[in-house]
Amino acid sequence: MIKQHKARWQTLLVAVALSISVSTPCLAGSVFFRQMEAVDFCRQQAATNSSSPEKQFCDGVFANEEDYTGAKGSAEIHHAADEGYVYAALYLGEDYYYSDIPANQEKAVYWLEKAAELDSPQAQLLLSHVMSTGTINTRPDNEKALYWLHKAADAGFGNAQAALGYDYAHGILVPRDLNQAVKWYDRASKADRDTETLVAMDFIVGDDDFPKDVKHGVELLTDAAQANYAPAQVYLSEVYRTGMGVAPDLVTADMWFLVAMKTGQDVPTQTSPAEAAMTQAQIAEAHALAETKYAQLVGSKQK
Repeated sequence: MIKQHKARWQTLLVAVALSISVSTPCLAGSVFFRQMEAVDFCRQQAATNSSSPEKQFCDGVFANEEDYTGAKGSAEIHHAADEGYVYAALYLGEDYYYSDIPANQEKAVYWLEKAAELDSPQAQLLLSHVMSTGTINTRPDNEKALYWLHKAADAGFGNAQAALGYDYAHGILVPRDLNQAVKWYDRASKADRDTETLVAMDFIVGDDDFPKDVKHGVELLTDAAQANYAPAQVYLSEVYRTGMGVAPDLVTADMWFLVAMKTGQDVPTQTSPAEAAMTQAQIAEAHALAETKYAQLVGSKQK
């Protein structure tokens, strides 16, 4: 059970770190990611009232920009959180949680509960994890963990929906129920492209507790790739290269990898794995197809 919780949470941390958006700032992941995204969020705000909690929070974030210990901006961020500013409470909850100081776990729970009660799904998801594992001074509380997880999932937060699907598939927090698992995974896949990609790979790979549905997984992965989401394009390239649920097709595999490189996002390597087994004619065909596909994707996005 402990191994399942650990694997589940490591997967979700990656998903949460990827799911940052301007309209719904995530401010989650490692300390480095959190501080970077908090700065980016604050730079896009237009708070002019010097006494507003939002302004105080951003003043604290900017003060911490050159001080990752968090000491410089601590007072401003704490004051904003005390005033009920949800992102300040979330920031502090995560800051204390990721500090690796056991004594800070109770402070993390305090601020995460504040943010969760202010309807932050990110805080609700992390609080669910904290409740499921317990802290240095508290025992695990699966009832509270499930309550906060459902709150975040019911609010439409894709990472929480994926976590709930995982829990139903593996019998964590809830009785094992594959129908519920599939339902929540499918809901999660509609939340954003990052979650859709992770869910697609879960369907494609499967495990001992969750039966594969490779066809459905490939459909989800293709949907995300057609939306010009580079990680999905890289995974789809590998699916076609290895023949995972589809007929092996090195040209199509190479095409998707090349398209992912053209998006300008990071890819695992600058050399397509498929090309090692391709002829020069096949490589030339894949490059031509990639140019056409990328033009189509960019053109459809601009309409």
